[in-house]
Amino acid sequence: MSKYESIAVFSVKEGEEAAKNLVEKFKALIEANGTMEAVDEWGVRKLAYEINYETDGYYVLYTFEANVDFVPLSSQDKGGKKHAELCCAHGSAYRRS
Repeated sequence: MSKYESIAVFSVKEGEEAAKNLVEKFKALIEANGTMEAVDEWGVRKLAYEINYETDGYYVLYTFEANVDFVPLSSQDKGGKKHAELCCAHGSAYRRS
């Protein structure tokens, strides 16, 4: 298993509580496919630019271990840590290339 850090930005269009429900959904998904090390909820913050007419997002940093097949878009940065990016909007998730 490899270590990953993933930042997810959830839509707050349907409220902060809906975003927190998605945080738990992703946590369960990761735990079902690997080992969760930490979930750091940064809360609602301004987006750098508008996405789908939204200016705020609920930011969460997930730190976990998983097999490479769970995170197919992994790569290595200069520090040797593997990372993948997950983007979420309105309850649906997709991996960003």
